[in-house]
Amino acid sequence: MQQLLYSKNEAMQMLGVGEKVFNALALSFVRIGKRKKYAIADLQACINKLREPAPCLGPGKEKDRPTTGTTSRSTVIGFEEAQRLIASRQLKASSQSCAVRR
Repeated sequence: MQQLLYSKNEAMQMLGVGEKVFNALALSFVRIGKRKKYAIADLQACINKLREPAPCLGPGKEKDRPTTGTTSRSTVIGFEEAQRLIASRQLKASSQSCAVRR
């Protein structure tokens, strides 16, 4: 049998929110003695109320992205070329350090 009423901590955990957000939701509750209990139906109603529709990205539509107006100065190179560049830099660095030592 499914539990129908939950404590505040259990309800916060189920919704995945902290105490501040939970209190701001102002959910209705059932008082049992001195304790407040939250009904599963109210928690589900809260989720449905806060649910946002997914954006429709039909054919030919692209997601809007902010543009910065800047252009990259990067150059795309192949893997082998990158290895050659790294090797040549290491050779230059080692030859310069040898020249300083002399």
